[in-house]
Amino acid sequence: MITNLKTRILNIKSGLLLFSLVPTFILMLFISLTFSNWQYQKSLSMAENKLSKASQEINTTLNQAMQFSIKAISNPLLINIFEQPYGDMNSNYQSAHFLEMFFFNYFDESFDSRNNIVFYHNNYTMYRSTFSKYIDSLDPELLSQLKSFGLSDILWLETDTDFLFYKATNSPDFTLVSEYTVPKHTINTIVEKFDVLVNEGYAIKNEFTLSTDPVKNDVNKYSQALLNNRYINLYVPNALKHRIYFTNFFIFGLIYIAIALLMFLFSNLFANRFKYKMGNFIDIIAKRDDLSIVSNITHNHDDVLSPVYDKLLELISNINELHAQYNEITEEKNLIELKYIQSKFNPHLLYNTLSVLKWNCINDENMSKCIDTMVDYYRACTNTNDVVYLADEL
Repeated sequence: MITNLKTRILNIKSGLLLFSLVPTFILMLFISLTFSNWQYQKSLSMAENKLSKASQEINTTLNQAMQFSIKAISNPLLINIFEQPYGDMNSNYQSAHFLEMFFFNYFDESFDSRNNIVFYHNNYTMYRSTFSKYIDSLDPELLSQLKSFGLSDILWLETDTDFLFYKATNSPDFTLVSEYTVPKHTINTIVEKFDVLVNEGYAIKNEFTLSTDPVKNDVNKYSQALLNNRYINLYVPNALKHRIYFTNFFIFGLIYIAIALLMFLFSNLFANRFKYKMGNFIDIIAKRDDLSIVSNITHNHDDVLSPVYDKLLELISNINELHAQYNEITEEKNLIELKYIQSKFNPHLLYNTLSVLKWNCINDENMSKCIDTMVDYYRACTNTNDVVYLADEL
């Protein structure tokens, strides 16, 4: 019994590891999924916020072009520059200088007007320059469309590389058309400025398009409205989600392996200590010849295994009580069986038979004495008393 008990106690390490690692794995998996989802939602939220900021600045740039086209074409000073006749090169040079001063006063110093603004006119005394061209170079259909516009109307055209804003003013003898160009790479610059395509911590790039139709907002698709019924659409690749989940699973997997190794190390240390202490305690019990006095064994109650010792001593005490009860029951069983056999054996017939033999052998004195002795012996043997004295036996 002691050997089996010792063997079972020493197999506790595998159970401890299984009990610890399975809940730990479930917990780590739940944390990994929760953290990955939070990180992915955070990346989507950041992409949407950056798109919103970029779209605001894009709209500001486009609105600046529209407002300039409206205000410039109605500015009396600017109109006067294009209306007055020029007779020589010096006056044309001065007009070009006035135009450049006008543009730089209207915008800040970082604005390069030479790449954005052109005025088309029909004042053929004015030389063509960076800012002025003759009206003949415009498409006639475009010019006809512009002349039909009202004072606040503006024409917005789009090419593969630019946004073009046109505004015209008309008089019986004079036509002036402003063309404001916003290169599309300006939008790319704004998008890059706000890192709309960048997902922090990951090399996966987002994608954006300019369209007249918005995309349906989805988990990874966002749309922001621009001026003149244009939209900037952003698409966050699904590869970002896969990368986030894979990275976090890998990291938490390594953490789980490290925790498992630590658990294995500490469980091994604990199992060895448990094995040593329980082995010594069981050896002390095994050396006792009489297990009935095992309850007298003392141990350190400050020990962490003290409850185990107490339970083991209690178990052995219960076993001793059960063993004593078993012995009592066995003794009673044997006594009952003996009495049962005695009850099945009727001595009176034997007594009567021997008495008859005695009377038949009355004339034989020795035979009579022998039979009397035999009767007394059987009477003593069939006596129900538990104690038979030696004198009676003789």
